[in-house]
Amino acid sequence: MMNVFSVSANLMRLGAIDFGLIVDGAVIIVESIFHRISTSQVNSGMKKLTSEQMD
Repeated sequence: MMNVFSVSANLMRLGAIDFGLIVDGAVIIVESIFHRISTSQVNSGMKKLTSEQMD
């Protein structure tokens, strides 16, 4: 894709792309975990997460 958009492939750009992919993946995983916990809280009738559940 970098060739298609005429972007040079130097080490700084490749490192930034790699770092962005890693951080994006981590953010998606954390959001998914939070969504699952909050959805289970709504279904069980609980309003607030306990510290054990947060851990």
